[in-house]
Amino acid sequence: RERGWRTFKRPGVDAFLEHLAQFYEIVVYSDQLSM
Repeated sequence: RERGWRTFKRPGVDAFLEHLAQFYEIVVYSDQLSM
């Protein structure tokens, strides 16, 4: 993509996913058609 991805995340979600990634494989799905 020419300009990168546009994402919106809830506050604290980065730390939450980083903690869970120690124990699980994290897969994130989106309903965006343009991805």
